[in-house]
Amino acid sequence: MTLSTELFENAPVGIDGVLSHVFQIFGEHWKPLVMISGMQMIASTGVFLVLRSLTWLLLGDSSIYSGSILLGMLHLMPDSNSSRHLLVDYSVGVSGTSRFLGQDYYPDMNTASVVTAIAPMVVLGFVVSLVGSIFAGAFCHAIAEIYTGVAPSPVNSVRKGMEKMWKVFLFQIILSILVLLLFIITIAASVGILIWEDKPNPFVVILGYFAFLVGMVLMTTFLVAAIPTIIVEGKNPIEALRRSYHLCKDFFFFIFCSIFCFHAGLLIVMVILFLILGQLPYFLNIIGHLVVNMATSTIAPL
Repeated sequence: MTLSTELFENAPVGIDGVLSHVFQIFGEHWKPLVMISGMQMIASTGVFLVLRSLTWLLLGDSSIYSGSILLGMLHLMPDSNSSRHLLVDYSVGVSGTSRFLGQDYYPDMNTASVVTAIAPMVVLGFVVSLVGSIFAGAFCHAIAEIYTGVAPSPVNSVRKGMEKMWKVFLFQIILSILVLLLFIITIAASVGILIWEDKPNPFVVILGYFAFLVGMVLMTTFLVAAIPTIIVEGKNPIEALRRSYHLCKDFFFFIFCSIFCFHAGLLIVMVILFLILGQLPYFLNIIGHLVVNMATSTIAPL
């Protein structure tokens, strides 16, 4: 059993130590963590199917276009993984039936169709973000219980996530605004300069992209503890920003290297697995992607 006293008395001092603790915790508590991940997958899929059905009932044939946009938006959600939604792909016409019939269901774009698609997109983004907020909090609560030597309860963790849902959701909005501002200041500004210059210099755009990357690294590293402070310490989103910075500022390179090495290794493993799964029949491919995604989404919060 991994206890908080044991963890902090023997805190990992290297990347290998961090990964060792992660897989040790996962090995001891994989059942409740996988249950939370499975509940999140079911909730996310259910949200899409319900909204897709309502869109079809309300909009009829015109919902096919908006449905394809909704599906694309779901793939681009910050806390989403495309493999998680393969089952959804094959449950709607834009990815299942259309492939079988050899045709694409994208009606002619016009102002009415675009406007019709906006409302479902907004609703989907709002609801999916709320679902993501619940389970982000649930994972933090479960991990906090593990660190204090208490066996995590998926039901209690999800209930705690629901209690803190709006705080986590507001934090995600603030974070999205910060990312948008960073994008405008760096990439958008550099592209604008490139367009308006008499003698365009591509180096300006490269510099803009580099500045955006550096900004994202800083935000990702300094704010990694924000949601845990909301769940565990009851901070509001603004207090969580300051608290996370205070907790992480002295360990910046250690946190960054841990996150980078984990995701780099994860990327390599997933590429290999996806290449293998790509050779399997569609049904086994979908099941394989769901299993891989559940495993990664369970380990990543640790």
